Amino acid sequence: MSLHPPAAAPPLTVPRGAGTVVTLACVVTGLQLVAFVVALASATRGDGVPSPAAVTLTDLPLALVQVAAGIVTCTWLWRSRQLAVAVDPGAPHVRDAVWVWLGWVVPVVAWWFPYQVVRDIREATVRDPADRGGLWWGAWLVTSWVSSVSVYGVAFVVGGVAGPALLPVLEGIVLVAMGLALWGWVEIVREIHVAQRQWVSSASATAPPA
Repeated sequence: MSLHPPAAAPPLTVPRGAGTVVTLACVVTGLQLVAFVVALASATRGDGVPSPAAVTLTDLPLALVQVAAGIVTCTWLWRSRQLAVAVDPGAPHVRDAVWVWLGWVVPVVAWWFPYQVVRDIREATVRDPADRGGLWWGAWLVTSWVSSVSVYGVAFVVGGVAGPALLPVLEGIVLVAMGLALWGWVEIVREIHVAQRQWVSSASATAPPA
């Protein structure tokens, strides 16, 4: 017989960072708007290619904020997954926890693993999710694909293969898709955060007095 009682489970806490996740996503979208305006101004002048100074002004901050947003978002998702497993141990998670981080950067699987991770966290936490996140993920895929194409767009314009209007068109598509992804993402984060607070509040109300 053990002389020591079993250790009590740690109290549930709401993962911090949901507000920062949304804020950084908004900043990334705002910087994409700046990139679109710069590309449009260059096309209006007729050269079609932003100056090196303009590229530095837009692309470098955008890349830095995207890295920061990725770190903060994955940290919040990791903690949210832990809470989801604690409140509903039987809920399915088709990907192991490590894919909260690796899913975004491993080639090929990055096209669907992050969606599955977020979907499963949401469905284990939110009692009645509004949807399955299709708008967010579909728009995010368009953002990623067209952003990749825009890298080659500069070479096409410089080489005379495409006209000056190519870059603002590509940046505009990215901006619209990113805006739609932001709309869906904010709703997902809000739903998860509200549900997390409800779970923690319910657990606190039913916990036996010390």
